[in-house]
Amino acid sequence: MPVQGAGPGAALRLRARPARRGHPPVHEGRPLMATVMIFLGIFFATGVYSFWKQDKPKSVILVLAFASAMCLAGGILRY
Repeated sequence: MPVQGAGPGAALRLRARPARRGHPPVHEGRPLMATVMIFLGIFFATGVYSFWKQDKPKSVILVLAFASAMCLAGGILRY
């Protein structure tokens, strides 16, 4: 008995169409990371406001404001 089957010719395909490939891994996690960065930036911005009201040192407020701006900008640019 032949390996390919009883009759001559190529073996039959079992699938009607090729398998789906899906999305490339480059785009996985992008919306999640952007959302996390935006929320972290908002959290830092509220910390800046809170520290400003408590009259904390200006250097701490400046660093926190810079971190907030970078998180917000990074989150917006990732979308």
